[in-house]
Amino acid sequence: MSNEEPEDSAITIRGALLIGFAALVLGGLGMRWARTSIELPVVPWISVAPLLLLAVLVLYSGWQIRGYTKGKATTMPTPQRARGSLVAAQAAALGGATLVGLYLSYIALHLANADVPSVQMLILRAGLAALAALAVSVSGFVAQEWCRVPPDDDDDPRLRFLERG
Repeated sequence: MSNEEPEDSAITIRGALLIGFAALVLGGLGMRWARTSIELPVVPWISVAPLLLLAVLVLYSGWQIRGYTKGKATTMPTPQRARGSLVAAQAAALGGATLVGLYLSYIALHLANADVPSVQMLILRAGLAALAALAVSVSGFVAQEWCRVPPDDDDDPRLRFLERG
């Protein structure tokens, strides 16, 4: 068994979709089971704000690395910061996809009673939270791409630190 890392360890959209679908199915089954004994919690309005803030922070972190790899930044980020930005981007991509699946399963469970005004508010809240979670996932994929070292710049000494990781 080799200790070499794979050439490209990027999180793919297909992987995020699979995780989101698994969260949709498993979350729906879990909520349906829990619904028999307890009332499901309400998705609060405030849940959207931290998700959007996370999306902005992930993009900001990736933008700093992008600026250096494109030659626009004058100070070199540390290898730890570059690696941290990439890991945060990948975690956001997968975590956002998971939350989208969970919020969609919450919506699906309430669709049967969508004619009731209070349930409509629950669906609206979960829908907005799902959109915010989608923004987190998309920001993760964008930032992950920004952290990528261009293949034609392999000999650039400014980018060598990213390869050592």
